[in-house]
Amino acid sequence: MPSHSLFDQVTHGSLGNKIFDILRDRILNDEYEHGQKLNELALANELKISRTPIREALKQLELEGLVESIPNKGVYVKGFSPRDIDDMFEIIKLRKFINVVFSTKIQKVFHGFRQVFNIGVFPGVGKTRPSGKISVKPGEKLEKIRYQE
Repeated sequence: MPSHSLFDQVTHGSLGNKIFDILRDRILNDEYEHGQKLNELALANELKISRTPIREALKQLELEGLVESIPNKGVYVKGFSPRDIDDMFEIIKLRKFINVVFSTKIQKVFHGFRQVFNIGVFPGVGKTRPSGKISVKPGEKLEKIRYQE
């Protein structure tokens, strides 16, 4: 009989880390509302675990800035300010830009490499170069390539 536990989704780390991943995903997917109290006992009962890993996860969530712990009151979900959302969009745009620049540079490097050595996709085969042959052994480093005139 297959298991349908929440913990099947997360395969690494301690139980506290697994709970952290689950709660973080719930917060980021708006399953908890801004200002909603996260009750340790209710979470422990829902997830069928002790309160200790819940406490660990809540401390980690607080360090990530996703919840706020108020002494003698509880732990509450923090919302995202308009500035937080703007920052997230800026990061996404920057990542896309970096990906485009990086992939363009890599394409140019490989294109230049193929032109210089007049080789196809598999350099271990040893293709010809206008001035002679390239002797390439599989696994050999670029510095060790010898040109045969």
